[in-house]
Amino acid sequence: MLTQQTDWAVAPITGDPRWQRLEAPRPDLVQVATDAIRVSGADPREVNRVTCVALVANLVKGMGTHYLRVGGMPEAADGFEEVASRPDYDVDHLWNYFSHHGAVGVAAQKQVVEHLTNGDAAGIVADLIRNGECGFGFGGTDRI
Repeated sequence: MLTQQTDWAVAPITGDPRWQRLEAPRPDLVQVATDAIRVSGADPREVNRVTCVALVANLVKGMGTHYLRVGGMPEAADGFEEVASRPDYDVDHLWNYFSHHGAVGVAAQKQVVEHLTNGDAAGIVADLIRNGECGFGFGGTDRI
């Protein structure tokens, strides 16, 4: 386990295999966003999928921070936020970060995965889509 002095803004983030084997399978954030678009009832051609995936990633950041904090690891929660703010950010960094924090990290990861796979996250993003949060704005064509 790494110490709280680690500068997560620049430190390499590789998972700890001793703890990774206990994690829940990592969900595909694109699939969560796609499910949200379907649940929202919006015309998929009018929804910016990139924005929706970014919203799902922000949910991962918020939930991960929350569960690490309530797990009694405020320094780890702060580090999680630093990881999500890195210029070389990748969602795998967030998933790998959990295993650096042992049992509490894995427990937090499992809680986040539960919300992503049971429909909670898709429901939240669907509400945001219905409220116009994932639209193209100027009627653009930046669809993926």
